[in-house]
Amino acid sequence: MLKRFFRDSAVYSLSTIVSRGISLLLVPLYTRVLAPGDYGTIDILTILGNLINLTIALEVSQGLARYFGEKKDGEAGIEYASTALLFTLFVYTLFLVAGLGFIRPFTSLVLGTGGSTRVMTVAVLSMWGNGVFYLVQNQLRWRLEPKKHAISSVAFTGVSVGLAVLLIVVFDTGVIGVFYGKLAGYIVGCITALIFARSSYRSRFSISCLKRMLGFSLPLVPSSVAVFVAMYIDRIAIRTLLDLGEVGVYGIGYRFSSIVSLVMVGFGGAMMPLVYSSYRRRETPGEIARIFRYFLSIIIPLILFLSVFSREIIVIFTTEGYYQAASVIPLLTAAIVFSNMYIFAPGLSIRKMTKYIALLNGAAAGINTLLNFLLIPVLGIRGAGLATLLSAALAFTGHMILSQKFYPVPHRWPPILIAASIGFIVVFTGSGPLAAGPLSLFLRIPLFLIGSFIIILILIGAGNLRRILGDLFSKREDT
Repeated sequence: MLKRFFRDSAVYSLSTIVSRGISLLLVPLYTRVLAPGDYGTIDILTILGNLINLTIALEVSQGLARYFGEKKDGEAGIEYASTALLFTLFVYTLFLVAGLGFIRPFTSLVLGTGGSTRVMTVAVLSMWGNGVFYLVQNQLRWRLEPKKHAISSVAFTGVSVGLAVLLIVVFDTGVIGVFYGKLAGYIVGCITALIFARSSYRSRFSISCLKRMLGFSLPLVPSSVAVFVAMYIDRIAIRTLLDLGEVGVYGIGYRFSSIVSLVMVGFGGAMMPLVYSSYRRRETPGEIARIFRYFLSIIIPLILFLSVFSREIIVIFTTEGYYQAASVIPLLTAAIVFSNMYIFAPGLSIRKMTKYIALLNGAAAGINTLLNFLLIPVLGIRGAGLATLLSAALAFTGHMILSQKFYPVPHRWPPILIAASIGFIVVFTGSGPLAAGPLSLFLRIPLFLIGSFIIILILIGAGNLRRILGDLFSKREDT
């Protein structure tokens, strides 16, 4: 499992780095041609698209993942995949017809009375494409074909970003150009993924297969909505209590914080398909624990880097109107990591106890909503970041505690907690007392390097670290 995990994880990470790296490189362009309010519009419509993606198809993709992994070889696997695809096409087409039919009230509800129906129309079309692309691309994950998944991802990114830049820069279309680009990208990505996974699909629809998949996934719908609320209520609360300009600034902070998700996608993309197919093996829990420590040895130093040097990052890539975004990066990087670390607590999913997952995520969403409306009036956008971090940490803690009861994984908590504590001290010191003054950068660089080295040493161990470095240097000498 370990070899395949790290190989697949590298592929998922590389494709995500390429795709999201291109998007990040566009931030300097977007922040110079779009006002914070325009960026806030993009953020709000993107959030809406994510909500639609979680609800319309009733998370049937998750049900497909659970059953396809056991029956992928043979006609049963084809029946599950075909049923999921036809069901997804049907429900998203219903959404498309309803959305376009009521486009004016829909626009007013989401963007306010001054919102553009043209922008909303293209956004609704792109949401349809997003939903279908989500299912067919994930099918490549369930088939354990990370390279093909990566190709479809890069195809989507290349087309969507290329067309968006062309429309915004050359034709001066403004916000609507972003959604024309997304729509074209989803169409190309869908075609690519369907070609790769064509052997999974036939003209078949099984009510019994659909019932089984929805039986697993339906409890995940409120759970996913709760996760959505937990992750995006901050922007909704900022829009309600402040304005779209503040949403845009916060969105830029979130965009740079989401660099940590490049690692998360690699680990998450490889982890769950392998766990579903290997959880019965005796050695799997120990391998999950080991992977978790390696993951933390990568992700905590990355959090330190983004947090300690957040101001420099924002100043280099944006304009003065977005500089306040630096203050939320330390909070949001940690929040994003906590919200995705449930993959290392797989017990509830393995035992099909999705109702517990829904309850945990619902509680986290409620706490996050309350904290956002309490903290934003006092701390501004930093209050939104703090609320998101606290609720994500509580949700992960609950997932881990319950998961250990149903599928124990031998995590080594003392070194993990020590490493996390050192990381907190470095972030607090580097983004607080040492963040100002002419010598600030020269003090923060050694703080980051020393702190990261100690954390890696604690999590991996001196022996393993020497072995890894020895392998790297020996390979260089061989070449």
